[in-house]
Amino acid sequence: MAVIAERAIATDVPREASFNYLVVRYWLTALAAFFVAAVIGLVLRWNQASGFLSLAWHYRLQTFHGAYMAWFAIASVAGFVWLLIRKQFEIVVPRARMELVYWLLLAGAGLFGFGVLIGGFAPGFPILPPLPLNPAGAWAAWAVNVSLSGMVLIVVATIAYLLEWLVAAHRAAGGLGQALGLSVFLPRGANPGGRTVPPYVLAVTAMALIGMYALPVGAYLVANILLKNNFPAVPLDPLFAKNMLWAFAHTLVNILYWGTFGIVYLLIPVITDREWKLYRLLVILWLVTIVTTGMTAMGHHLQLDPVPFSIVVIGQVGSYLSIMSWAAVSIYGAVERIWKSGITWEPKVSFLYFGMFMVLVGMAGAYLDAGPGFNTILHNTLWVPAHFHSYMMLGMALFIFACMYHYVPLLTRKTDDSTALPRVHFWMTAIGGVGLVGSFYLAGLLGTPRRMAAYPLDALPALAGLVTQASVPFALVLALAQAIPLFYLTRMLVRRA
Repeated sequence: MAVIAERAIATDVPREASFNYLVVRYWLTALAAFFVAAVIGLVLRWNQASGFLSLAWHYRLQTFHGAYMAWFAIASVAGFVWLLIRKQFEIVVPRARMELVYWLLLAGAGLFGFGVLIGGFAPGFPILPPLPLNPAGAWAAWAVNVSLSGMVLIVVATIAYLLEWLVAAHRAAGGLGQALGLSVFLPRGANPGGRTVPPYVLAVTAMALIGMYALPVGAYLVANILLKNNFPAVPLDPLFAKNMLWAFAHTLVNILYWGTFGIVYLLIPVITDREWKLYRLLVILWLVTIVTTGMTAMGHHLQLDPVPFSIVVIGQVGSYLSIMSWAAVSIYGAVERIWKSGITWEPKVSFLYFGMFMVLVGMAGAYLDAGPGFNTILHNTLWVPAHFHSYMMLGMALFIFACMYHYVPLLTRKTDDSTALPRVHFWMTAIGGVGLVGSFYLAGLLGTPRRMAAYPLDALPALAGLVTQASVPFALVLALAQAIPLFYLTRMLVRRA
């Protein structure tokens, strides 16, 4: 089993410049998408406060914003996966396959953006059926074809790199069971050295395994929408399509979060010089999460559907078990290693620590919203984007930033002793992000609906309009901050060693 010590894997990088720069290219492209999506998010919030956009353009930009934020996570995690395969397992993936995934992702993003910005495709994101097929004249059939074809390419590329991980993990760890850490349950005689994979291998393997379920579901759904769009006689049950969407989209978001938490598992031991090994409780909680997230967590989206009550109960239990168990234990483990470790609070440490805090905030918001009692009040309000912006924009994205700031100097072999830019990036992101997300939570409690270009302020408390207006400066700070890592990576690429 080709397992490299945590300190070695996070401080040594392959000496193939072409591979290293390919990983940086993945991340640079992902950051460009994130910056554009953040600026569009600012425009959306500004429009909700002042109303300068047409309804058509607001919903186009809303669709673009959500899709490109998801694309940022998919592309960033791809770069991380290639790096781990090469470093963790010492397996060389043919460059042609890594390039193919990159260009499929890029082509998919391009097609989707063209269909939205030029074709006017604007059903919002996630794309909830049957809206894509009933535009009321807002967009043409070709825009649906182009945009959803782009989604298919993105899904295919994601399946490809997750399969690459599963094959590499099976080869190097001696089976997927070993890659999931099941060796911790072996009797001492069957595993003399007590050898296990590091926790980040388990996290990425879990992501890849459940991805093999969620992504084909998404591909099947998109294919059916495309068929219905071009051949109207083809049947497509809207309720079934809606549930397929959440089985795909809700699970995809969860597994991408698993993959980025692998960054926490990887970097915390390096930063603190304190080992982080797998143990039985952690593996058990991960196995519970794999089952619940993959099979039952999306069940809380069925509360208003005509389904047996037992299905709703299973969905609720699955939702509560799907993340909180392993995440709470893992975040406690990270804080325990940071506590009194004498570390220097570099920006990458701040990104990791604050990201974990916001993950807890987002999970608390999600669990409240998933409960039937709270859901009757918070359903389809701004509380919903508040919770997923908490653990995606201020959790998942911050883990990715920490990874990039750690690895880019190593991959480019160019030192950068100044932490000024990353530090400014952190504080602008934290201040702008908390202000924006906080406004979402408060607006949700006030009943402000989500996915609306113009709020019905006459039907809402007076405070709702003030909250919307007050959030715009925070959105501006947050959007401007995302130009910093883009500039940082570009500078590291072009500067002399």
